[in-house]
Amino acid sequence: MEDPEHPQQTITAIDNLIFFSNFDSGNLSKATKTSSNTYELEISPDASSKGFSSYRTWFFFGIRGLKKGTYLRLCIINLSYLRPWSSPTYKPVWRCVPSHSEWQRIVTETIFEPIGNGYNKFTWTFEAVANDNDHFFAFAPPYPYCDVMKSISIFEKMCPGDSTFHRESLIRSLDGRDIELITISNKSNFSTEREDRIHGLFPSSGSRCFKAQKPIIFISARVHPGETPASYLLDGILQVLLSPDTRGTSLRSNFVFKIIPILNPDGVYRGNFRVDQNGINLNRCYIEPSIMEHPTIYAAKWYFSYLHNVKFYLDLHAHMSKRSCFLFGNYLPLEKQPDNQVYAKLIEINTPYFEFSECDFSEKSMSAKDPKDHHSKEGSGRVAFYQNFGIIHTYTIECSYYMLRPLHNIPPTINMKTGRKFTESIVYNSSGLISVHNRAFFNDLAVGVLMAILDVEQCNSNSRLPLSEFRTLESMKEYIRARAMIQNRILSKNFSRGEVKRPDKTTADKPTTLPKVPLRKIHKLNVVSPIFNSVPQTLHHKAKVVIGPRGKSLIRE
Repeated sequence: MEDPEHPQQTITAIDNLIFFSNFDSGNLSKATKTSSNTYELEISPDASSKGFSSYRTWFFFGIRGLKKGTYLRLCIINLSYLRPWSSPTYKPVWRCVPSHSEWQRIVTETIFEPIGNGYNKFTWTFEAVANDNDHFFAFAPPYPYCDVMKSISIFEKMCPGDSTFHRESLIRSLDGRDIELITISNKSNFSTEREDRIHGLFPSSGSRCFKAQKPIIFISARVHPGETPASYLLDGILQVLLSPDTRGTSLRSNFVFKIIPILNPDGVYRGNFRVDQNGINLNRCYIEPSIMEHPTIYAAKWYFSYLHNVKFYLDLHAHMSKRSCFLFGNYLPLEKQPDNQVYAKLIEINTPYFEFSECDFSEKSMSAKDPKDHHSKEGSGRVAFYQNFGIIHTYTIECSYYMLRPLHNIPPTINMKTGRKFTESIVYNSSGLISVHNRAFFNDLAVGVLMAILDVEQCNSNSRLPLSEFRTLESMKEYIRARAMIQNRILSKNFSRGEVKRPDKTTADKPTTLPKVPLRKIHKLNVVSPIFNSVPQTLHHKAKVVIGPRGKSLIRE
């Protein structure tokens, strides 16, 4: 019988097969057999129990009873339009439990076609790989709420003896799930006084964390439930942060990390793509969050305001419209932009999967409205935390769902004391974590995100910056300042060919030599394949493509 509160989590028996999605993050509302070994599937829109019909995107279901060698044709017939559907490089993922537990992309034919009334059909074929195993299929590698909680317990055991890994419940969601708050740092970075109990927060009776005495890095993830790369990226961040090597030690010694792994646990559990169970995009509620309607956002904001020494705010998201990872930053006055944008440039030199030219620091990106709910980005965590608290380093990290290969070269690492190249590598322990084919990519991006923080604060004992084209942090900021001046039409585009003068009167007679580094060419969205940047030649794809408005971007923070 279908649960009216969870119409996306069902069980359907067809002949000898059982189609099921009655589990954490599952989404499949209907399955129908149309011909021999061909099945039409329907997924549930986000918050459909409340009457919403947008975001028919996320799917995650299993098939029980398949025999090895059985050939299936699966057709989802009620999808919303999404650019990746029409790309030959987009493939759903699958795994088979217990014989093939790793999430991997299917390698067979896919077909995309619009079928009218706002619906689109996406078809793929699959050959069962084992007898009587549960075969699972999903839009992207899932990361259910229960698995995130299990992963946190694994990371807690990895914490070095000189550091603390403090877990507590910040608040409970509308469905009663705990919103975990994790504090990680060296034990010496705390006072003997514990943090206060904020009214309405911290429902459990356990001891509060000690007060931080070092700058705080505040990280949150999964405000949009279907953006599962945010959780895989967070796994990588935690592995680096808890590593016993010099980089992990430096991070724990210089900062206190406050981490909220899931901001929208109800949306994750219910198999939604972008909103909560009431159809609300929680990343538009930070201006005046309600403890009754948006308890997780309310708790995150008020706890953030309680902390007086936050230096960085990183909100982890995922995207599927550009070939690289990038970030959204805020539009600041020209004199502050170098300090703001230098973090993104430092990520680029620390990982080959991130591109500075794709980052967006525009004024428009702070106020643009969501095309679905028409709510402004002024209500996002990134913008609200900057406007409310004046913190420069507030960013939305946009992680790709999958990247096949590095996009550019990065400079080698050098030991800042000895001047010698640094070759030590972080040892990753993924035992017990979800098995996924591209975890190495997420781990590498995590290194870039964290090493860039050390470089910004000039406390990175093993840095890539000295062997980059910029050599020093100030030289990089000078480059960014000139780049911003070009964008504001204060300088011409040939600034790097000679000496230029600063625009303000006090320094008008003091020329400065800028690094002779060409600007990276911004990728054209209409020619770059979303999510993946290449595909094996053996794969085939047939698609009837719907071309959207020219130049229109589907990136939504």
